[in-house]
Amino acid sequence: MNQSQIAIRYAKALFFLAKERNKLEIIKKDILLINETLNSSSDLEKILEHPVIKPSQKIKALKSIFNDEIDAITLSFLEIIVHNKREIYFKRILRNFVDFYKKNQEIQSVLITTAYELDNEETDNISNAIENKLKSKIELNVKVDQSIVGGIILQINDKELDMSVLRQLIRYKTSLLEYDLSIKKKTKNS
Repeated sequence: MNQSQIAIRYAKALFFLAKERNKLEIIKKDILLINETLNSSSDLEKILEHPVIKPSQKIKALKSIFNDEIDAITLSFLEIIVHNKREIYFKRILRNFVDFYKKNQEIQSVLITTAYELDNEETDNISNAIENKLKSKIELNVKVDQSIVGGIILQINDKELDMSVLRQLIRYKTSLLEYDLSIKKKTKNS
């Protein structure tokens, strides 16, 4: 079976179980905590993905870390993943669960790239304007990239609107070069 299909099936199963038990918000928080823990602890990731370590030891490690932190459903789900030897798919499963959650809640991912760090008021204003325009809840991430010089680059899901100064300068340079080339061609032909 395709690796992405495996991750999708597990994520979908957990998502529908959480929804059925009215624990969607709780399970989502658990998933975010687990993902954050995996990202910050390469040791845990190595333990989970190591083929020689027994599943019982992996489950013991997971329980010692998450037992009092996450819901019983989430903990049981982690055990199932380990028992079925699907630990290498943990991060994909977690990512897919979050994607299902966002789709269900009609939350769109938005990334804004700016040349400088935005303050809270600017971030709130931009966030509110985008939510009003999209008529949808958004999850806003802000990235600073000084190379864009000024302006913003707005990415909504898989679409991008580049209103950066860098992009404008590139367009201006391209149009000047095209204009210069067309003048040279006319001069040669005359």
